[in-house]
Amino acid sequence: MYYLKGLRFQRTGIERKAVIFGSMSRKGGAPESLAKDLGESGFDVIDTCEVYYVPDEEENEAYLKLGQKLVEEAKKL
Repeated sequence: MYYLKGLRFQRTGIERKAVIFGSMSRKGGAPESLAKDLGESGFDVIDTCEVYYVPDEEENEAYLKLGQKLVEEAKKL
């Protein structure tokens, strides 16, 4: 993240979209922290998703929808 912040993407005027997903074993929270940092680096964070350990079918479906959401947002650029 330090490197991304140093690049100062927000100064380019180019929109950058991102979705963040992760798997956690205990405390979690990394996607929210990463979303904050990416937002400060000039990315438009569309959504985040976090699951425990290995995702089940329902969670895999949520990831698929998250990816589709990113594609739809990218088409608008």
